[in-house]
Amino acid sequence: MRRGTAQNSRVQTLGSKFRRILASFALAMVCWFLLACVLTWQIYLNEWRLDVHRPFLYYLRLPLLRFTSYAILTPPMFYIVRRFLITAETVIPRLLVYFISFPFFVLSYSLVRLALYPPYSPMTGQWGPRDLMSVYAIAMGTFADQVGVYFLIVSAAHAYEYFRRSQRQEVEKGDLQKALAASELAMLKMQLHPHFLFNTLHGIATLIERDAAAAKAMIVKVSSLLRIALKHDSADLVTLRDELEFVQAYLDLEKMRLGPRLQFRINVGEHTSFLFVPQLILQPLIENAIVHGVACCREGGWVEIGSRKSGGWLELYVQNSVGGHSEPGTGLGMENTRARLKHLYGGEATFQFSIWPNSTAEAVVRVPAFVSSFAPRRETLAVPDVAAGGA
Repeated sequence: MRRGTAQNSRVQTLGSKFRRILASFALAMVCWFLLACVLTWQIYLNEWRLDVHRPFLYYLRLPLLRFTSYAILTPPMFYIVRRFLITAETVIPRLLVYFISFPFFVLSYSLVRLALYPPYSPMTGQWGPRDLMSVYAIAMGTFADQVGVYFLIVSAAHAYEYFRRSQRQEVEKGDLQKALAASELAMLKMQLHPHFLFNTLHGIATLIERDAAAAKAMIVKVSSLLRIALKHDSADLVTLRDELEFVQAYLDLEKMRLGPRLQFRINVGEHTSFLFVPQLILQPLIENAIVHGVACCREGGWVEIGSRKSGGWLELYVQNSVGGHSEPGTGLGMENTRARLKHLYGGEATFQFSIWPNSTAEAVVRVPAFVSSFAPRRETLAVPDVAAGGA
């Protein structure tokens, strides 16, 4: 079975190479045919001015046969240039290669031309014999012309190879940048999980001594929360509905820790539940809102999460009350958010954070509105307008 598969693969490879070779000869034939037509047209016009009237095809015969020889030699010359391409490090040795190979090009041209048609004498209007003297006569009679043609073919082949290398380098550069961006994006996502888990476990630790039952319930809630997070672990984008499912579970967990001190509200805008958003884009913003706006205040506070669609954009916002004094954070949540938006959307997505005079902080994420293919015609909200624990 494997031997048959290998043979089929080799046959397909050989077939592909054969088709590429045929295509290269066909392209060379077309290019040299057009050049032959241009040269013939010039001869035709010159003869017409001298009051010599012959059909265009009469003048096309010899240039076409001559240029057909060049067309046959062009693909092999392109192959040689590919093997011995002149680069900055190999200028002198490669120039010597082309200098030495020029006589072989002249000899090859003479043999191909003689194989296509015997030598023709315009003076007598007769065809000569095919012999070694004819090969020598063609080589010596067209030697000067072959210099220009040889230089033309070698220059065109170098230009083509330089273009191919440039295109290949651009593709490789783009692939490398994509790979680096994907790697960095994966690292940014990996930062969120241990950071979130550490803070959550720290909150559970504070409850163990004073409320063991609540701590046990929080552990169960954390396992459920991690299950939701791992459900889309490999995805960079999820629907807002799935993102809010995680947000709801996370807020329920924080509600168990803070009790009545935390009031929250989730407002899902119309036609936004099935739009794509970066996975876990809201959790670090909500965590910052709770740590620096609610938990540090003796009276507690409130957090509001919402979405709205404006034209081709989706806006996610996290608002919270500001009160008390909190320890300065590491800034990981906001820096991570900015970095992930940059890698996922380039310059199209934006992130803004503001603190208003009325003691309200607001974080706004604005991304292109890409809708999921699984979106129903009549969209239902992902969560109630006022979630459990809301004001």
